[in-house]
Amino acid sequence: MKRSKAKRRYRDQRIHAFHRGINFELTFEEWDNWWLSNGVDKNYSSGNNNQSGTALCMCRNNDEGPYSLNNIYCATRSENSRHKTMPGTRVEINGIEYKNCCLAGKALNVSSNTIKNRCITQQPGYKILP
Repeated sequence: MKRSKAKRRYRDQRIHAFHRGINFELTFEEWDNWWLSNGVDKNYSSGNNNQSGTALCMCRNNDEGPYSLNNIYCATRSENSRHKTMPGTRVEINGIEYKNCCLAGKALNVSSNTIKNRCITQQPGYKILP
């Protein structure tokens, strides 16, 4: 099957990453398979406006490092924005240190926004580390 639209979207994402100064280490096949494994066929329109908060996007862990298979995850645009709310901010929850709110949220099965709010309101056991 021809994947011309998917290839164009792949190229566009690589170019966008380049202009943002982010290394893009995925081959087209890796990129395409990753999207398909997350239930998105980039050869077809997703039906979501690309700017809508419900559209899925390829996110980098901690919004750092390259786009590579071991550094990406799938989330909605809204979730990705929330994960960036406290980039690189280390948090401690009940004595356990996490690199950021996103990773803490994943470990505790709550949103990163919940972690951020608990830290900001200084709930017992939640704190932002210097």
